Amino acid sequence: MIVAGVDGYPRGWLVLRCEFDRRGSMKILGLEGHAGFRSVVASRDDVIAVDIPIGLLERSEDGPRRCDVEARKLLGKRGVSVFPAPPRRALTAGSYEQAKALAPMSLQTFGILRKVADVDRVMDPRLQARVREAHPEVSFREMPGAPREMRSKTSAEGRAQRVRLLDRLGLDVAALLVRRPSGAGIDDVLDAAAMVWTAARVSFAQARAIPADAHRDAYGLKMEIWV
Repeated sequence: MIVAGVDGYPRGWLVLRCEFDRRGSMKILGLEGHAGFRSVVASRDDVIAVDIPIGLLERSEDGPRRCDVEARKLLGKRGVSVFPAPPRRALTAGSYEQAKALAPMSLQTFGILRKVADVDRVMDPRLQARVREAHPEVSFREMPGAPREMRSKTSAEGRAQRVRLLDRLGLDVAALLVRRPSGAGIDDVLDAAAMVWTAARVSFAQARAIPADAHRDAYGLKMEIWV
């Protein structure tokens, strides 16, 4: 079974692909960049976990999404890392001022607007069977041996915590950093690796959705975060 962990990075999408056998043994197949999300899903991986909102409310007045609220509660102090998903009507905004006129949003949310739109153009309910929304910080929190107090991944201690968790799972971060494409940062590699862990859990029917009873958006997409 082949799974992919996907994280947005400055040049598009960073994709880590791994193959698992029935016993759970893992082989890293590659770490590469893709300009657009359509080429990511064209690979026909069995499961893809991506750090981006899938399933959107039409207007900010309809929100927030329950999955974002519950993920923030789960993370406690680290909940600020879960940005509110933008409403669909804001995806066409060409500037921060235009986006704010359509829906109140932070600069962080505006920063992912184009990537949210890239995914939203591709997704449909049938594709969602193998392409799941996930969040790296939620995944790191659930990994075996995760400390109760996860430091910020921008700090040296926080990065070291995440590297240790991934190394224990057989995801050799040092080797992955050597293979990363130009433009990909350390945080991008860590997040893509966390997404692989979640994708593998989905493929082995070990994952759960947040919330368990997700609502669907206007296009039939479930609004849920997998871990």
